[in-house]
Amino acid sequence: MRTQPTLTLADMKDVTGISIAAIQKLLDQLIQKKYVERGEKDGSWRVFVTQ
Repeated sequence: MRTQPTLTLADMKDVTGISIAAIQKLLDQLIQKKYVERGEKDGSWRVFVTQ
């Protein structure tokens, strides 16, 4: 997501082999924890790296 911010759920499914439902669940968790967010205008992903 960081190197390809315009990935779609289908793209993520193709790359990972994980179902779209599972990807959505994982993304919801990451969004809730504020590790990633979806851009409002362009739909790109923003990944926040923490230590």
